[in-house]
Amino acid sequence: MKTGLKNFLVTVIMALMSLLGFSILWCLRTFGRLSMEELVYELSAPLEGTGSDMISRYVVGALVPAIVVVAVILFLGIFRKKNLVIIYGLIASIIFAVTSSAVFFKRLNVLEYLANAGDESTFIEDNYIDPGNVQITFPEKKKNLIYIFLESMEVTYSDIENGGGFKDNLIPELTELAEENECFSGDDKLNGPYPAVGASWTMGAMFAQSSGLPLKILVEGNSMSEEKTFFPGITCIGDILESQGYNQELLIGSDAVFGGRKLFFSLHGNYTFHDYIYAKNNHIIPKDYMVFWGYEDTKLFENAKNDLLELSKGDKPFNLTMLTVDTHHPDGYVCDRCENKYGSNQYANVIACSSKQVSEFVEWIKKQDFYKDTVVVICGDHATMNGDFCNGIDGDYVRKTYMTILNSDIEKKRRESIEYSTMDMFPTTLAAIGAQIDGNRLGLGTNLFSNEKTLLEKFGRENVDIQLAKHSEFMDKMSGIGDEEDKKDKRILPDAEVNVTDYNKEQGTITLKADNIINVDNYTGVRATLYDSDMNELEAFDMARDAGNSYTCEVDISSLKDREGTIVVETVENIKVNNRLGAFINKAKGESTCKIDEITGDLSLQAHEDLAGYIDLLGKKDDIAVFIASCGDITTNSYEKDLNELRKLGINEHLAGYKNISLYAVIDSPSIVYGSGEKTVEYDGALVRNDMQYHVESAAAGNSGKCSIVIGGDEYALNENGLNFVVYDYELEKVIDSACFDLNRKRDVNRPAGIDMELAKNGQMKLRVRDMDNFEMWNAFAKIWDKDHCDNPIVLTMEMYSDFSSGAEANLAGYDLTDAYIEVTCQDKKGMKHTYFDWEGDFNLLKGDFADYMSYVSSLDDTIILMSVKDAIWLSQEEEDIEALEKYGIEKFADIGEHEAYYAVITPGGVVEAHGSEELSYTGEYNGTSFTVSGAGWDSGYYSSIVVDGEEYSRGECGINIVVYDTNAKKVVDNTTYRFNRRGGIDKALYR
Repeated sequence: MKTGLKNFLVTVIMALMSLLGFSILWCLRTFGRLSMEELVYELSAPLEGTGSDMISRYVVGALVPAIVVVAVILFLGIFRKKNLVIIYGLIASIIFAVTSSAVFFKRLNVLEYLANAGDESTFIEDNYIDPGNVQITFPEKKKNLIYIFLESMEVTYSDIENGGGFKDNLIPELTELAEENECFSGDDKLNGPYPAVGASWTMGAMFAQSSGLPLKILVEGNSMSEEKTFFPGITCIGDILESQGYNQELLIGSDAVFGGRKLFFSLHGNYTFHDYIYAKNNHIIPKDYMVFWGYEDTKLFENAKNDLLELSKGDKPFNLTMLTVDTHHPDGYVCDRCENKYGSNQYANVIACSSKQVSEFVEWIKKQDFYKDTVVVICGDHATMNGDFCNGIDGDYVRKTYMTILNSDIEKKRRESIEYSTMDMFPTTLAAIGAQIDGNRLGLGTNLFSNEKTLLEKFGRENVDIQLAKHSEFMDKMSGIGDEEDKKDKRILPDAEVNVTDYNKEQGTITLKADNIINVDNYTGVRATLYDSDMNELEAFDMARDAGNSYTCEVDISSLKDREGTIVVETVENIKVNNRLGAFINKAKGESTCKIDEITGDLSLQAHEDLAGYIDLLGKKDDIAVFIASCGDITTNSYEKDLNELRKLGINEHLAGYKNISLYAVIDSPSIVYGSGEKTVEYDGALVRNDMQYHVESAAAGNSGKCSIVIGGDEYALNENGLNFVVYDYELEKVIDSACFDLNRKRDVNRPAGIDMELAKNGQMKLRVRDMDNFEMWNAFAKIWDKDHCDNPIVLTMEMYSDFSSGAEANLAGYDLTDAYIEVTCQDKKGMKHTYFDWEGDFNLLKGDFADYMSYVSSLDDTIILMSVKDAIWLSQEEEDIEALEKYGIEKFADIGEHEAYYAVITPGGVVEAHGSEELSYTGEYNGTSFTVSGAGWDSGYYSSIVVDGEEYSRGECGINIVVYDTNAKKVVDNTTYRFNRRGGIDKALYR
């Protein structure tokens, strides 16, 4: 090897080893108090938003020393021609790097971190309370919230006498503030929250206090500001307050992008951002102003005063969340208000200055008119990361962050000191502003005002940290960071709802429907391509767009063996393609395609998005046996209309209104067996036509149950939460489908919505959408069109109201309002689109007032109005409702007893009605249309049924189920449920 090349390689190795060694030493000095998990997060975060001081410190503390050392060795070795110096320098640099690495591994417990990263724990999943499933009730007059995150502020900074760790009290003002207000201490000493694993750096702390969870994420995804989502599936305090109509702002003196703060608070609460960039762009500070991380806290508090005065002028409650920065490690920022009280100890001076400024800011708040309706929460984000500042503290002292709550209306129930973590701040803050939390727990947090024990008290601080440090697949899934399949599941990628809606066995065709196409910017059409089981392309079909903005086509699957194949659905965009031919450019037309979905398997049975559609397809198939077993709790949080779908299969079990019910069923024509119970239920039998043995089993056991469907000795149940289906085909002598439908209402589909549309003669329309289940709609939109306007529908952004309703106005002049379409969609926290309401027909039927509705439907020609009451306890039976029905000949509605059944049939020829505690049924005919109206009370079957010409149309929900049938057009023009929801107050409405 030539001498020049050898010297070059030696120099590179020596430089890298020296830089590694000095970098490790810099990390240990700068981040000496961090855990390995925190350090990984900090070092993998993007530089955008980082304080210039931090970058310059690295250059001075690591890069420059490495360059100097290498330069000196090269100078002595090459220019002074002392070759041994280079050899010794190389050896020394390697030893330096290895030694510093060993110290690094030991100091930060890297081996333990790696072991925990590979060790799985279900602690978070086992103890997590999903706020989306908890009833949180706010007072009629909502309190404002000011939440101040104090950078690196600890109880430790107080003196020993007051519960701190220092001889001198560095934070006398904050100490007094906490002692005069609430910090959940049982004596005269300060108490604060412990920053558990995953919550001990700024973004981790803000996340923990907002969500009740540690910030545990995949290592390769630690640069959260570069991601498109930030734990999209969780509900945080910002989400809850946004749903309650709060105006929310994040005020910080640094760049909000850093660490993913802007992403998090955008997705979870739709905050407005007044950060360093905002201050520059709005001339609050000069364009070239930059100190420390942006601008100092003196300016932050002045900006906060201005923002609070502006926020208090609005008619909405507000949440101003702030983050200070001057006390950031390593030594803080000395502003012009800092006193030299502690001499050369700069960090102590900065901490004391911060205590004084926070106290003065609080005193200003107390003097404002809005303070009487405002709660102030002050909490440190994490313990300081200054590696040396707390070295003199007693080794047994437990370092906690500072916390106090001012002006809360609620008092704590426990008198002893509470051991709690920063994750407990999530439900505690909500309780402080007057919210009542069912169960007093959210996330991993506990409402500290209640009698509930915290997780630290139940499991011990050290054990909680050990469990939180371990890998959690549950957190990986919720983080929103993953591969393409994971993102597709969250509908972040181009996607659509593609299903088989019909199967014609005689012709061997299926009807395919594509709806709700999302995340595709431009396309001119939709295409479905059929492949056989070996993925050989057979035929492509252009899907036709209907007036409802869905795409459909018929696909011939008769050539497929056992009907098994794959259909790929993609959008198509016609584009111009420039092809260079010699010296000429030929402009030709081409196309760009984007895959939006794929279905595979037995193509005759692929309606897996919708339970009702799937059961309809089952009803069209011959020679099959259907097995059903529930897994987990399918009844507590299900919609009645979903449970009623089982009646189409002959399962007449009384399920609605009960909790934790296990269910099995075997539909094997002509026989059917089914059973249910609060404990495990099971059944063993044999298929009718070939005596094949089977076993079905179901256990609810809350949401962690199990199920089994064994046919011929093989297990076929998916064993997922919900109704598990297995379909056996006699002709093929095999199982052709396994599916599961989660009936939990939180899945955001099949929601009954109360719609009220007021139409004026000039075409002006007022729309109001009410959710009977208090679902917090996010960014709701309405789209309206008729057959002449399907290419350019009216799109409305709906205003969100505090009573869980939304509204909008539009001018529909020129639209055919007797045959139009309306689609209400909402985007959830993940940005995923949900179809909330999808309806076609006469807009005059969309009335919220029962009397107006009855007046209109009674005026329609050649229609019959069929009514069946389910569970009369939920009916208002108010005078106005009774009068609305009496106008049309109904006389017995007022006589309905509690839990009784009732039906009524209104035709131009008269009225038939009856009520009673037993099962009721009436069959009739009008103008060539036959119908059967039936129902049963709570103790005799608990159902509602309205069958017209052999088809079931009743929604089967509590209330008056109404079906309006046009006997000339031979179609149902409306089916709705009139409810008086006493559980939720006075929400009388017609729901669809």
